[in-house]
Amino acid sequence: MSTDVNDDELLLVLLLVCVKVNNDVREANEALIRQIKRLNRSRPKKKVRPTWNSFMRRVSPVHFRRMFRMPVATFEKLCDDACNRMTEEIFRPEAFLLHGGMSDQPTSRPLQHQGGYVPGEVKAAVSLRLLAGGSYLDLVPLFDVVKSQVYEAFDSFLDWINKTYDFPLTHWLRANQYDRLHQLAKLFGEKTGGVLYGCFGALDGVAVKIQCPRRKDVPDPGNYYCRKGYYALNVQAICDKKKRFLWVNPSNKGSTHDSSAFLNGRLWDLLVEKRDKLIAEGLHLVGDLAYPLTGFLQVPFELPDLVNDPTRSKDGFNCYHSSNRIYIECAFGELVMQWGIFWHSLRFNLRKNALIIRTAMLLHNFIVDQRRGEPSDDFDRSYFQNFRIDNMLATQQRLTRSTGEQARAIVSDNEEPRTGGWPSNQEAKFRRQGDRIRNGNVLKLATYNFRRPMQSNMRLNKQGLVYFDY
Repeated sequence: MSTDVNDDELLLVLLLVCVKVNNDVREANEALIRQIKRLNRSRPKKKVRPTWNSFMRRVSPVHFRRMFRMPVATFEKLCDDACNRMTEEIFRPEAFLLHGGMSDQPTSRPLQHQGGYVPGEVKAAVSLRLLAGGSYLDLVPLFDVVKSQVYEAFDSFLDWINKTYDFPLTHWLRANQYDRLHQLAKLFGEKTGGVLYGCFGALDGVAVKIQCPRRKDVPDPGNYYCRKGYYALNVQAICDKKKRFLWVNPSNKGSTHDSSAFLNGRLWDLLVEKRDKLIAEGLHLVGDLAYPLTGFLQVPFELPDLVNDPTRSKDGFNCYHSSNRIYIECAFGELVMQWGIFWHSLRFNLRKNALIIRTAMLLHNFIVDQRRGEPSDDFDRSYFQNFRIDNMLATQQRLTRSTGEQARAIVSDNEEPRTGGWPSNQEAKFRRQGDRIRNGNVLKLATYNFRRPMQSNMRLNKQGLVYFDY
């Protein structure tokens, strides 16, 4: 039996077959497109972060100096020092990354999504802004980084600075480099023409406010509550006449007395070990009444000694002793004014708080060394003379709301008279040595008629204001 199919029916069948094929192809294409879109969504999109050079073109030198607390040339020197110490693979300067550096290292998907490696210059800038009192809320859009990168950069920067720079006093003493100490003593002795000679450093303590330590970090958080009425670290430091810190110990509990904080440190043991040589060289530190009198640490006379001195020679010694000791107070003042992170409580763990204090002091030394009478020196002088905290700034108001504290310099002097008690044989011996040296200095000052300025050379200017002609 045969069936005849006419042309119309055949055409209809062919048409149906074509429609079926087209539908299958379209569905296949749509499925392929959906698969491609799904894969694209799961693949991290590479972020293109603005370069450090493009940021530098947008910022004026004056604005840069105010943002990062140092001129452009000083910032570049800081980055060069850190790069040379840590190597390019660790510091990762932008030029190194742009010329293929780190290209042989596998790049993770999160790193691609975040824009790749953050250049060392950006890490340094971010960290300086945090030290200067800035917030990560401002740094994230400024440098196109994420919050985690901000604090990773800060941790790296703290490590770089502490490995690149150091405080020299301990090294000088261990290496018996007394010529370095004599160079410092000559600067301190200039005010009396070398009559009062031998001071190579000014010693004092300062209380830096911190958040209450956690019980899981320390067993005794209450011991960090200082007599000023807040939780603090007792920071002991020594500086020279140029206000460079020579030594620092930032890890003492806030309730620790200055004398205990200093005497329990390694530097005290080193000074005791070198005391005979220091006395023979005529070298010593100066401190306030919180510290013990020794041959290598001179402190002022107490009030009963001054009352019982009709010649007032001891008061003259106190005056010129104080004029040398004032430099550590000025150094603390400049440190706090320069780094706004100290205008609020430090809110990290104890180890990191101490590391931040140490880093800020090392950067202070670096900036002082880079001044050298350049225009930035005038900028710094004007900055410290006209310093104020603007509570009306939007950034400052945001920080005040988040921390609950008004912005103020909450680092304060930790002066407190030393407690009495029966001295040990060693303490009595040290005090006799210190008395002999101090009385000799009193005699020298009296011989050359160096007295308190208000008794000898106080003057009045045209406006009737008092000034002293040293």
